Amino acid sequence: VATTAIVGDIVGSVGGERVEVDTLVSADADPHDHEPRPSDAVALAEADLVVRSGGDLDEWLDDLIGSAGGDAPEVTLLDTVRSRGDDPHWWQDPRNVMLATEAVRDALAAADPDGDRAYERNAAAYLRELRALDRDIERCVQRVPPEKRKLVTTHDSLGYFAERYGFEVLA
Repeated sequence: VATTAIVGDIVGSVGGERVEVDTLVSADADPHDHEPRPSDAVALAEADLVVRSGGDLDEWLDDLIGSAGGDAPEVTLLDTVRSRGDDPHWWQDPRNVMLATEAVRDALAAADPDGDRAYERNAAAYLRELRALDRDIERCVQRVPPEKRKLVTTHDSLGYFAERYGFEVLA
């Protein structure tokens, strides 16, 4: 079980055909406002592994796990990356997604030792994609003069991106 679509993407990419990922919060929903459904409790009760984003994005998960009665190991990806205080939007820096990918690889291998080679292979491929993404973003950003690298946003979620690529967040 993955709490958010971003986490689900990482787990699915690393797990490949060996895993079935049940993502609790869809890509078009706000995880801050997620209202757990009975199906979420069932998924947690049956899970072999629970991977959460961390921070206030999925703090609702604690109560749900307690009431669902599941005993699957849990991984909190925010605990495996370079965090910026209490900002839970760690995936905005691809280097953090790389660290999270390694944590997912290790957690899947611990939960399913027979799949460790597949998880290693899949993680290595995903890490190559992430390194390429980071280089592509860096090349794109380099075309913007540093004094013009400003972000205006209505939700304070781009701090990791701004820090990684030299932007100033204005709002």
